[in-house]
Amino acid sequence: MRSAVVLFVLAFAAAACGSSQSGETISLPSTVASTVGSSSTPTTATPPTTAASVETTVTEAPARTTTTTTLPELRGLAYERVVDGLEFPIMLTSPTDDDRLFVALKDGRIVIVDEGELIEPPLLDIRDLVRDDDEQGLLGLALAPDFANSGRIFVHYSANNGDTTVSEFVLEAGAESVDPDSERVVLSLDQPAAEPQRGHDPVRS
Repeated sequence: MRSAVVLFVLAFAAAACGSSQSGETISLPSTVASTVGSSSTPTTATPPTTAASVETTVTEAPARTTTTTTLPELRGLAYERVVDGLEFPIMLTSPTDDDRLFVALKDGRIVIVDEGELIEPPLLDIRDLVRDDDEQGLLGLALAPDFANSGRIFVHYSANNGDTTVSEFVLEAGAESVDPDSERVVLSLDQPAAEPQRGHDPVRS
C-alpha cells in the first residue's frame, strides 16, 4: 500500500514538474495528502489503568497473662518414705478429698496406708484369684470417681489360668474390707504368653 502511494506521489510530482513550465498549479487530492501525512504504522490505544484497592487489616496481639502461685520454688526432687514392710507394691492411688493411700501389691492385695501406718486388714485380698508369677499378678487399680458413695473399686489382674482380667469390687458402707465375692468381671481376655504383662493396664487406659 505504501509503495502504491509513493508511486502515485511521484507521478504527480513528475506532472507538476512538467506543468511548472506552463505555469499550471497541480494540487494533490485530499485523500492522498492525508495518506502521505499520516504514519502507515497502526497505533494501538493503551487502555486506562485502574489502581487496585488494597485493604489492610491490623490484628492486635492477645494480652499477655501472668500466673502466680503460692507454692515454694521447686529446686529438686527426692524420695520420701511413707511406709515400710510392703512386698512388691505396683501402684498407689487415693480417694478424692482423702489423705489415705491405697496401695496395690502384686500378690493380689490392696492395703491402706494412713499417716505412715499400715492399716489391717487389707482393703481387698484376692490372692486366691491372682496368678502371681514373673510379670503376672495384680497389675492395676482404679477407684470410681464416686468411690466415697459407691465404694466401687476396679482392678486389673492375671487370673489363675493366665487370662487378663478387669473386675469391679464394691466396698459396702461401714465395712473395713471388700468382700471378694462381690466381684463383677468387666473384661476377660485370653493371654497367650506369661510376659510381657507389666504396664498393660486397661483400668488406667
